[in-house]
Amino acid sequence: MDAPLRSGHLDVGDGRIVGFAVWGDADSTAPTVVHCHGTPGGRLVPYTTPAMSGRRHISLDRPGFGLSDPQPSRTVGDHAADVERVLDHLGIGRFSAFGWSGGGPHALGLGALLPDRVARVAILGCPAPDDDPTRWTLRDLDAGPGYAAALAVEGTLARVLAWQWAPGVTAR
Repeated sequence: MDAPLRSGHLDVGDGRIVGFAVWGDADSTAPTVVHCHGTPGGRLVPYTTPAMSGRRHISLDRPGFGLSDPQPSRTVGDHAADVERVLDHLGIGRFSAFGWSGGGPHALGLGALLPDRVARVAILGCPAPDDDPTRWTLRDLDAGPGYAAALAVEGTLARVLAWQWAPGVTAR
């Protein structure tokens, strides 16, 4: 695992501190990927992010993990506000999101709640319906979700999937 270029915390304005790390390419113009960690997990990503990779990786500790304060009664959708504040602090506009395991719904929430900033969302190995995406309903989820091997979504589909998989997300 590489050392982060930067690791710190930010007061997000509601009395909480959120931990974050910046990995990969130091070039401020490099495309950015926000990494949504699994559960449990945190900002210290377990994969190599070379300094000259051509990509910047940003990872946050979700509430109650690592450097981030707890946020009782939070929803999956609340993560988007934390990500937006950290990215604003870092001067980052548009980005892509990647979530694995328990981070998948959080990545989908980013696509649904920050559509003007999120270029695309990819999820891996997280709970998901395993049926035809044009027929997914809440009833299908209640029957027992399968696992998505990998799914890349953009725009409207991200908002629909987030609405179904991520309680607390209200798509715009």
